[in-house]
Amino acid sequence: MRWIATALLFLLVCSEAAAERYGSGNDILASCRAFANGTPTSSADFPQGFCAGVVDTLLSAGPTMQSNLRFCPPEGVTTGQAIRVAVKYMERYPERLHFAFMVIAMDAFRTVWPCKK
Repeated sequence: MRWIATALLFLLVCSEAAAERYGSGNDILASCRAFANGTPTSSADFPQGFCAGVVDTLLSAGPTMQSNLRFCPPEGVTTGQAIRVAVKYMERYPERLHFAFMVIAMDAFRTVWPCKK
């Protein structure tokens, strides 16, 4: 039981460090762009994985969020397609790049895939 608590604490600390390092659009745009283009970045693979993980999580959660945050991606949309949507949004609105990547991606998805009631 102790090792489980230790492992969870380790994951929490690592996640917080990752969020600090790769949290904003400024920090993650190049890695998301590289993921979308299928090209590796010059740094480690972690930033691309962070981008994909955030987007994949949002795709799963989007339709179940409260109404002011909800978005409804089309059936069968892939993580890669959604990353391209987020990258295009970040390129179109560079003044928003200082916001957290998760917020920017949610804004992009709500704009492109609003839920029809």
